[in-house]
Amino acid sequence: MKIVGIFGLACIFTFASLASARCGTTMAVSDLIGSWVVTSQICDHCGVYSGADDGQTIRIDEHAYHDPYNLNCQAGAKYVLQSISEPDAQRDLAVPRSIYALPATGITLARLECPVSVGNAAPVAIQSADILLLGHDKAIYLWNGGVNFLMHRKPD
Repeated sequence: MKIVGIFGLACIFTFASLASARCGTTMAVSDLIGSWVVTSQICDHCGVYSGADDGQTIRIDEHAYHDPYNLNCQAGAKYVLQSISEPDAQRDLAVPRSIYALPATGITLARLECPVSVGNAAPVAIQSADILLLGHDKAIYLWNGGVNFLMHRKPD
């Protein structure tokens, strides 16, 4: 076996099949597309709680997204999805397992990127947000300041 790290993300691969990762299968962009509603907040010093952000919606379309916490991307959005191990995801969440334990497998880190131009310069893709996909209908928006948003897919 060999442990391979990519951008701080580690998965265990067998030499026989480098394409088969033990930390799970990366979800597809189609699993990210849709409306995601904040149902609670998760914080390292306050646990899981309901707050003022409950009900906020993040809408992710094929080439654009609306994000009330960060940059809105009107066109040219890019989504980078990477399978991530539970220990790395727990570290990114920055919340102890005793407060919110992530599943052992099946976690995908989704990075939302948008091309941004400054002046006459060519557009540069910037990272706007990170989302941990925990399945087809549950995700965590990784926010700064130690507060993260637990989200569920809103039926369209």
